[in-house]
Formats: sequence, structure tokens, C-alpha cells
Amino acid sequence: MPTNKAAVDVVEQWSGSRPDKMSQSLEQWWDRTAPGSTHSALLFDPNGIADLVTRLSKAFPASPPLEASDFRSPGTVKTVQDLVDALQPPIEDAAVSGPVSEDVATPSYKPATLSGRSNSGRNASRRTKKEHNRR
Repeated sequence: MPTNKAAVDVVEQWSGSRPDKMSQSLEQWWDRTAPGSTHSALLFDPNGIADLVTRLSKAFPASPPLEASDFRSPGTVKTVQDLVDALQPPIEDAAVSGPVSEDVATPSYKPATLSGRSNSGRNASRRTKKEHNRR
């Protein structure tokens, strides 16, 4: 399972510069880093995409494979964060539909107390005083 850092490392090798934000558009980043780089004469689509897909498959062979169409419209990989998300392995059906085990946190409910008296006792005491003052 690739981490954010590992995926950003690949993007940095691919583009020649490290993006500042996970929300950075991959196409815009490719174009922004092009001047003076080894990819200055290459367009994002198809050359940049093909190079990125090759680098990703080498760096993360166990991740779901990405295709050039994933980076084009209407594909879902547009930003660095989208890329990280797409590289994560899918959740197994068995894990989703399996039985709940003991490691699931169960909330603990304790009645609140104040000075050893329960809330109902305190409220009852106040009501009694109010009733007493009305008489």
C-alpha cells in the first residue's frame, strides 16, 4: 500500500520537481515543470501519462494497475491525491461482509455523578427547595 510520500516521490521523479500540495493537478504540474526540464518538448497526453503509468507500475507492482484512460477525461485520476487513492488496494469483500470481532470499540456509558450524588438526586433536591419556597 503506497504512502503519500512514496507516491509523491514518483511524481517528483516523473516531473522533476516535488508538488507542494496533494491537490495539485497532475497535468498542470507537468506543464508547470516542463520549462527547462527533460520533458519540456513532451505533452502531458500522451507522453507524460505513458511515462507516469510506467513509473507507477514499476514502483508499486502490487497496486491496482492504472491505465492512460484513468488520467484523461472522464478518468478519476486528476490530482496527486487522486493518484494516491487509485494506488490503494481495494477493500476485500470478506473484510466488509465478515463478522464483527471483539476488536470493535464499544462505547462505554456511565451515568454522570456529582459529589457522589446522581443527577436525579440533585434535581429532586432542587425541586424540593423550590416547592418549599413557594409555600
